[in-house]
Amino acid sequence: RWAKGQKFELMQWPIKLRKVPVNAPFFHKAHLLVASDCAALCHTQMHRYMTTGRIPVICCPEADYGTVEQLAKIIALNDIRSVTVLCMKTACCEELADQVQTAIRLSRKRVPIQIVGVFMEAEECDL
Repeated sequence: RWAKGQKFELMQWPIKLRKVPVNAPFFHKAHLLVASDCAALCHTQMHRYMTTGRIPVICCPEADYGTVEQLAKIIALNDIRSVTVLCMKTACCEELADQVQTAIRLSRKRVPIQIVGVFMEAEECDL
């Protein structure tokens, strides 16, 4: 339940990677958080521990297109201070860390990267 007057940590909109302008002013001197769609929803304390002091963008390494290119442009065109990757401990999601590392290489910049994996015990169901 949302409390009246509740504050939110987001500093920008949109947060979907493919919709974010690559030269947006909020990227200047930013600490970037690249979170998979699933990890962003599964981490119960996402806003408290992950977005504070970071500019978040979300994407799905399996379903979204152009992730590497979009991230490489953001990093190349802005003074990104660091990148934190938040992904699930699954085969499809762990590809995101590789995509971010490739984007950093393509940007030709030296940017520190931290990878945070979220593990969740749950049953998968076929719909």
